[in-house]
Amino acid sequence: MATLRNRITWYTCGVTLLLLAGGVIYQQVEPSKKSATSTVSLPARKSSVSQDSRGMATRAGRPQALQKLPELPAPIVSPHSTGSDEDQEWIAKRIDELDALTWFDDFESLGKILTELRNPLPEIRAAALDATRDFGSRDAIPYLEAISSDSKEPLEQKAIQDLIEFLKLPTLLEESSINSDE
Repeated sequence: MATLRNRITWYTCGVTLLLLAGGVIYQQVEPSKKSATSTVSLPARKSSVSQDSRGMATRAGRPQALQKLPELPAPIVSPHSTGSDEDQEWIAKRIDELDALTWFDDFESLGKILTELRNPLPEIRAAALDATRDFGSRDAIPYLEAISSDSKEPLEQKAIQDLIEFLKLPTLLEESSINSDE
């Protein structure tokens, strides 16, 4: 019985290490190789990446449309009466749409997600916050800071602040390039 447990433990550790190694290798693949092997091409970001004085990557040339919060459109609200079955279906569909936007790597998708952070429905705001985390762009930080300062709910402010701190963390590639420079 003890050897079976040991084998399961070793198997689990081995699979975990393989997954981690695969993730590191996948992130190091050149963008041209990614698009050549991919059947679906996603739009690429049109910003250049440079490093600040701390070695953190920063984006230059952020699009004008995302530099100011007032330029974001108003959030989409449900056309159905609150609490109805149609309203619940609409909310579920909208959450799925926000989740789908995280697969694209363009500023228009990020803008649509950020817009929903001001939605009157807490379910949509929570989904937009999750979608912003999944999108993983530091370009969202100024908007998150502004939304956090406007929010009246302390739990929501805390969740937004946690997301800001998460987005400020260096990525694995940035961390490895910082360590290789030292």
